[in-house]
Amino acid sequence: MTGYELHDLLSGNRELISNTWNYFLTVHLALLGVIFVASGGINTIQRVVLFGAYAAFMYMNYAAQLDNYTFYIRLIEEIDAMPNDADGAMTAKSLATMDPVWIVDWLREVYLAAGVTCGLVIMLIKRERDEVSRW
Repeated sequence: MTGYELHDLLSGNRELISNTWNYFLTVHLALLGVIFVASGGINTIQRVVLFGAYAAFMYMNYAAQLDNYTFYIRLIEEIDAMPNDADGAMTAKSLATMDPVWIVDWLREVYLAAGVTCGLVIMLIKRERDEVSRW
């Protein structure tokens, strides 16, 4: 595989990582918005179902992001291991950031903190009915 092809794969992988983070943030903003707006009318069973769906989302998103970063690291290792005289190797090496991705070391903690925080919000936040009616 040429350096150009590896860099193209790396660019696609970076976009996938970005899209997965955007999805993560969008779901959290939407979920917190729903909890804020509807928290007065959500009973315990609905909260448990919502928490279960949220936990499933978090697991799938975490697994996907872990795969994305694992593939990213493998790609930069392949680019770094290419001989300098290989087709497109110098271009790929100059365009790729060869530093390790620090977030991989903290990915589990980031997802755990977000999950615990949002899970507590889902299960505990409750506004009074008269506060909801002011809107």
